[in-house]
Amino acid sequence: RSLTCTATRSTAMGSVADDNSKYMPDLRSPNISVALTPYPVAVGTVAICAAISYGGPSTTLSYRWALQSTYPGTTISAAAQLLTGTGATYTVSTADRAAMNNASTRYLVCEATATSWQGSDVGTGWTF
Repeated sequence: RSLTCTATRSTAMGSVADDNSKYMPDLRSPNISVALTPYPVAVGTVAICAAISYGGPSTTLSYRWALQSTYPGTTISAAAQLLTGTGATYTVSTADRAAMNNASTRYLVCEATATSWQGSDVGTGWTF
């Protein structure tokens, strides 16, 4: 991909054209795909948020973990109970498992955000 500018000068003696091209990088925000394993989780299980980002070498990933009652969408619900984990793995505690056995906080959710200078994308993975 390149951006080309052509300038033309005209006089009574004729005209001259000059081209100048510059490479243009692909301007697209990252795209992310997220899966959470294992399924289901037990106390002491290390849940893994497997996030794959399609956004280039300068893309960074960040994570949030939560318990929520509604079926997870593309982001963590505003009503969800946020957990302390901020990495790609989270160890399920006795309190987490007890909450997940209650219908009001049924899902363990990982939200991963891929960010680059071109923008960001958010995805979620979940388990029971």
